[in-house]
Amino acid sequence: MHLTVGVTGHRNLVASEVPALKQKVREFFLRLRAEYPGLTLQLITPLAEGADRLVTDVAIDLGVELLIVLPMSQAEYEKDFSSPQAIEEFRGTVDAARIIQLPAVPADKETAGILSTRQRQYAQLGVFVSNHCQVLLALWDGKETKEVGGTAGVVHYHLMSVMPGYSVVELSPNLLANNENDLCYHIVCSRDQIGGQPEHALQPQDAAWVTANYGRTDNERMPLDY
Repeated sequence: MHLTVGVTGHRNLVASEVPALKQKVREFFLRLRAEYPGLTLQLITPLAEGADRLVTDVAIDLGVELLIVLPMSQAEYEKDFSSPQAIEEFRGTVDAARIIQLPAVPADKETAGILSTRQRQYAQLGVFVSNHCQVLLALWDGKETKEVGGTAGVVHYHLMSVMPGYSVVELSPNLLANNENDLCYHIVCSRDQIGGQPEHALQPQDAAWVTANYGRTDNERMPLDY
């Protein structure tokens, strides 16, 4: 039986924060493994640059099973990578893992002319990752944004079952077992951009459980329902 972790996070992490973030992620996985020894850890990852890549690298190092979910064809997805090196690293991991490619999302009356095809695919990706994990691991600055399918939107969907700016007429493909957990583990990070510091009162590497009912809690274990 699996304990499945989904990942969402920013692509533009601050380089100086990366070592500490990796340590936080490593501690998170080791804690789950220690507290649920009868479950096999699995990571669902889109394997984008930044947070996805960081979490995936830690998971590989710890022997966590991988399931890579692509929002579109691999060739099309690779257009969003920033360098040949990033694409090479992506391909090296994809070649050794199980992959699910999500289908095209048709435009509905609410999103036609508002969301691009790419935005709809990324929104569907966030919904899929959330729907198919018991715990969502978010490397997030804590700021709410209007970016459809972005990190804030995925966290909001995981907690509230609503993706801001994207009407989920039909939930993402049910290719794995559904579950109704709303547990999110939030590791605070900055973004490498102007105004990229975390939300007020949050500090990089702060970590806390977040749920729809209780908001951020301390770092104590919260129960998982099976």
